[in-house]
Amino acid sequence: MKYDAFISYRRDGGFLTAQVIHDHLKAKGIHCFLDLESLNSGTYDDKILNAIENSPNFILILSKGSLDRCVDEHDWVRKEIHKAVELKKTIIPIIQNGFTWPTVWDDGIPDFVRYLERVNSVIATTIYLEAMIDKIISYMTGITSSFFSITSATNVLNIATSNLTVVDSVLRGWDCDELFLKFGFKVERHPYKWTDAILNDLLNGNLDLAIYNKESCKSFNANNGNKIHTIRDVCSSMGGRNFYILASIYGKWSNMTLAQFKENIDNTTVIGVSKSSDMFKNLLYILDMTEQELTDRGVKIMNYSSDQGLGIFDIMPDMLIIAGQDIRFLAERTGNFREIISYDDFPPEKKQFFKDNSINSLLIGPSGMEKLNNVDLDDIGMELMLNFYRNIMSPQSRDLIKEKLSRQLKNICDDPDSIDYILKKIMFETYRIL
Repeated sequence: MKYDAFISYRRDGGFLTAQVIHDHLKAKGIHCFLDLESLNSGTYDDKILNAIENSPNFILILSKGSLDRCVDEHDWVRKEIHKAVELKKTIIPIIQNGFTWPTVWDDGIPDFVRYLERVNSVIATTIYLEAMIDKIISYMTGITSSFFSITSATNVLNIATSNLTVVDSVLRGWDCDELFLKFGFKVERHPYKWTDAILNDLLNGNLDLAIYNKESCKSFNANNGNKIHTIRDVCSSMGGRNFYILASIYGKWSNMTLAQFKENIDNTTVIGVSKSSDMFKNLLYILDMTEQELTDRGVKIMNYSSDQGLGIFDIMPDMLIIAGQDIRFLAERTGNFREIISYDDFPPEKKQFFKDNSINSLLIGPSGMEKLNNVDLDDIGMELMLNFYRNIMSPQSRDLIKEKLSRQLKNICDDPDSIDYILKKIMFETYRIL
């Protein structure tokens, strides 16, 4: 049997929350597996594992101490988590009062359990019960319930209700769910890392709508028939005045100028950067080199992402890193690092390039154009921008942004004071929120 979600919980502490979530989702037409209600005859083990396999979503109730028993390889919650991770299900942890993530994981806890800390979670609450249920639903994938249908009265274009697939970041603060419901579309969101994979999936129809770098899209379009369209420019990213190259003060680069750095690049040089992102393209521009020229010099490019933190400098003090604001402000807080190159060091013509190259746009692929062929895209772009500015001014939206950023920062830093410092810096730099 197929389900929309599987609900996993500990009976000692998690059952009531599991039952409440099950009942409220059921009332909205969402079919969930809850073992006490859903099991009939048959082997318990097989029934449970088959239910997980036949559910796109895995809702995990985390009560106080609920992960402690996962050191036991025969523990059933551990087995359920392993199955969900193994099958790449959408995992939604529900954090009950009293549960805390371990500051130090027990050596017996497997990596697939530790992975849960990096997943978007929902705080269990009875005061804001409907908001909690709505948030759970917003994280779920593959829902075909009638809960998402809209009537012809609200379907202003009278088009059939269908899915509009968007990059997760489009929904963060932009409230596009309700906007597109007006036009007859249920939004499905998918998390992506900041790479040109977004453009590839826009082109091939795996995505309909995304926010991504404008200049990268121009280059991509030039080689792919100009099939991705820009609805409007929406914001800027770290590729502009936030661009930097970070070095350890204990390494060989710490006292070099930009000119000296360019002169000393050789086969001992290791640079950590996401090669498939606009940051790598910006690096090539500031060095006035092509990727082939770097290769010819023997430069090693290590694929690096912010969640790897700064510990890599302990192993390779002569390494260089290009990353996002989180690493920049963590390095600033730590004080053992120096930006050997930053936007402030660039001549005017290069500053203009970085300003232009930092622009992100709301993009629509061929599949999105086909689905929205009767919709005024300018109106959609304008409404999304208005939604964003309305939301960013609300305390609830700010709290959600801070909650998401805090979860991410725990991957690179375990000092609460440093996390608070980085969080405040990012909130101001990005949103001008004090």
